[in-house]
Amino acid sequence: MNEQQKVKGIFTFNMIAQSEIEKLEKQYSIKILPSKITGGRRWSYSGSVHVEIPVGESKRIKINDNYGVIIYNWQLLSDLQKNEIEEILLKNE
Repeated sequence: MNEQQKVKGIFTFNMIAQSEIEKLEKQYSIKILPSKITGGRRWSYSGSVHVEIPVGESKRIKINDNYGVIIYNWQLLSDLQKNEIEEILLKNE
């Protein structure tokens, strides 16, 4: 599989679509960090190094066995907003 082939949802082999992250961050006032899941339990940030990594409560959303996202300010969202974000991240294209 080459890097441009879709794995699931908006993820490609090594990264989430940056434009989709930026759109969600702006629309919902959240911070999304794409992460690689290793060993089934460890989530490691897999984005660019110039991003400021927030501190505080977060929500992990597993996209597949290898990738997920960590979302900060999740607790400030309504249930409807949370559902919308999860649907966008988990959709099959």
